[in-house]
Amino acid sequence: DNIFETILQPNAILDASSSLDITPPVITPPNIPAEILLNTRFIFNFSAVDDLSGVEILKATLDNNLVNSGDTITLSLVGNHLFRIEAVDKAGNPSVKEIPFKVVYKFSGFLPPLNKKSLIFQPGSAIPVKFELRYVNNKFVTTASSSLLFAKVTNGQAGTFEPAIPQGKSNTGNQFRALNKQYIYTWN
Repeated sequence: DNIFETILQPNAILDASSSLDITPPVITPPNIPAEILLNTRFIFNFSAVDDLSGVEILKATLDNNLVNSGDTITLSLVGNHLFRIEAVDKAGNPSVKEIPFKVVYKFSGFLPPLNKKSLIFQPGSAIPVKFELRYVNNKFVTTASSSLLFAKVTNGQAGTFEPAIPQGKSNTGNQFRALNKQYIYTWN
């Protein structure tokens, strides 16, 4: 109708050399390890540079939640996570870096009697399977959900995993119970 409702300003004005820019920005991501202990406070520092036209857009997300460079986040959810950085230069060239990582409990191995190199149990006997889980600060975790599965190993290859069967009524199905800062399963 020849009536302007909105005037949009350009987000970049390029000169002759920067208009030839076909190189995306270079992203410097944070050094995120593949596994991070639960409740670790992690600083998400990141940046991007573009020597030709300059960086126009730089944004990052942690599990689809916006993160600013320098934000310190307590990683309080066990499981898989994704940190994603997107950068676009003034010529419109995009660059993306994705860093998958896991947040895990601190697990120091099984407690006696399963912490020995060789064990022999009589068929039908009860095997106490015990372990501890901790946060990054060594505080005990007592709210995790864990289950016991087993498989026959032949020539170093594990077969089909099956749920364990408890002895007595102290466990339900193949679920561990939390007791005295430990997870315990009485395996038949």
